[in-house]
Amino acid sequence: CNAIIESATNTIVITCKNSIIPNDVTTIGPYAYALWPAGGDFVIPENITALKEGAFYCCKFKTIHIPGGVTEIGPSCFFNCYNMQKAKLPDALTRIEEMAFSNSGLQEIVIPDSVTFIGEGAFTNCQSLQTLYLGCGIREIAAYAFKDCAKLQKVVSRIPADKLTATGSGCFENIGKECVLYVPRGSKSAYENALGWNNFKRIVEKDM
Repeated sequence: CNAIIESATNTIVITCKNSIIPNDVTTIGPYAYALWPAGGDFVIPENITALKEGAFYCCKFKTIHIPGGVTEIGPSCFFNCYNMQKAKLPDALTRIEEMAFSNSGLQEIVIPDSVTFIGEGAFTNCQSLQTLYLGCGIREIAAYAFKDCAKLQKVVSRIPADKLTATGSGCFENIGKECVLYVPRGSKSAYENALGWNNFKRIVEKDM
């Protein structure tokens, strides 16, 4: 397979340009694909269930296909992936750790309902991000999660009023000045009184 694999944990440790991931590998280890030079699409095999810290640090691909069994995206997993415009997150995902997509080229991101936690600085400084969809299962958004997403114009949150909590410090700091927050009908008051969410100048109710 032209790669180094830790067989005891079924973890790919380091790869080269022509590496093929065997079917019994379940984890992409820390920095295994760091500085991957290839552009275009990158398809992670369906047998992968875990992406560790910095797994795709500073890669050049434009789109990433994350398999359905991945439940956690590790810290700095896609950090500095400037060319990455699209990433489809799986419905099994529960956690997005700190700095996971920071400094990436994402234009839109949909956080599935299965996600409960978004870590510190997870999407900070995504300069091309314009649209953000937040699933109803989110219970914690840490500090600076979307800080410096200066082009962000639309945030759609499906978090219900009775599950809404304050965001971490500076979560939506320095986003688009005209950014609109869309919330479930009947929950506007809850958002207006929740720290972090109340920084939005326009909060609009809509059917979700």
